[in-house]
Amino acid sequence: MYIVEKRLNPIEVLFPAEKPICHVVIPDVVHNELQKLSADKASKKGVIAASAIILVEQILKTNPNLFSYIKIAGTHEDIDSVLIGEARLRGYILATADREMKKRAEKMGVEVLFLRRAKGRLI
Repeated sequence: MYIVEKRLNPIEVLFPAEKPICHVVIPDVVHNELQKLSADKASKKGVIAASAIILVEQILKTNPNLFSYIKIAGTHEDIDSVLIGEARLRGYILATADREMKKRAEKMGVEVLFLRRAKGRLI
């Protein structure tokens, strides 16, 4: 949602090199959470979530070789824990703008790409 809020180009943020070197997966739990948040159209967060859904769908259509959805089995009460666990299990690199999530993931041995809010770049 941060990328949408700051009007950053996700392709430029995720793939600063001329030739992309990875494939980005978007877990269904993230999409589901965005749908829940977007239901509140009166809130700023709801509007940003709705815009994020549209952006993700556009990116998936125009760049299917770079982005795809994945399904995560099980219950999804704590989305951050689910994402960290899935990244650890599958050896994924977790991309986030959430400092607390970053710290938790690193404690679990998960490699993290962190979006620096001041710069709008992943580190």
